Amino acid sequence: MTDGDKKKAVAVCDGCGELVPVRVWPDESLHPIGSDEGCCGETDYRILEDGESAAAFE
Repeated sequence: MTDGDKKKAVAVCDGCGELVPVRVWPDESLHPIGSDEGCCGETDYRILEDGESAAAFE
């Protein structure tokens, strides 16, 4: 799989609310950029949609 097959996005960690840069793979799975373990060890993320405030997740 090439990087061209993946998209970049910003997601919110379900565990701690941290904003995390992620790659979205063609199968729609989210993978944190820069760390395999994520921010707090949690592996569930929700993509922050255009126009959506990060404050909604705090």
